[in-house]
Amino acid sequence: MIQVATNGIEFAKNPELAHAAAEAGLRYAYLQFDGVGNGPNSHRGVGNLFDVKLQAIENLFNAGIGIVPVVTIVNGVNNQQVGRIVQFALDNPKKITLLAFQPVSFTGRDEAISDERRSAQRYTLSHLAHDVKTQTGIGEPTRDWFPISFMSTFSDWADLVHGPESEWGQLACGCHPNCGTGMVLMVDKFTKEAVPDDRISPRRTVCSGHQRRE
Repeated sequence: MIQVATNGIEFAKNPELAHAAAEAGLRYAYLQFDGVGNGPNSHRGVGNLFDVKLQAIENLFNAGIGIVPVVTIVNGVNNQQVGRIVQFALDNPKKITLLAFQPVSFTGRDEAISDERRSAQRYTLSHLAHDVKTQTGIGEPTRDWFPISFMSTFSDWADLVHGPESEWGQLACGCHPNCGTGMVLMVDKFTKEAVPDDRISPRRTVCSGHQRRE
């Protein structure tokens, strides 16, 4: 599987680039995405950056490339955008494959920040689980979130239900269980209704079935 990290600018400017990338084997675009609207993206120094993102999403989707908006969350900067970003994905279920939220990491050029700023802007995955619940009403932090490596259970299941004629090999993650956490939503791409996975198939049942199949 080939995936590229991108700010989307070149894909927005040139639709043919997206088609050429798809023909070369690009499967997913890991798209920098700081929030919904030009305001939450203005710190990047491009006044219309959100409009650029929308055009990039359109061009990538038309080329058949999966789109994964990647959000760096900084407390006090864009943590109030969590709900709007989730809703953006739910409003575009045919175009958005999944969301990746990455809490800020103070390294590199930001390594020398003060302890006060580090404490004020620190954001954790537990904050994310609670912000999703508070800002969208979706999911329970202690029930619907799980180690991100467990995603493979659902991606294997998706391969099976899509049938033998579909492209094989859904997105999966084999990282350490402590690396990250996530929630799976079952989304109707036509009605846009979304519910956490265990409302439909309790995780312990899916997991036990996965283990038996192996």
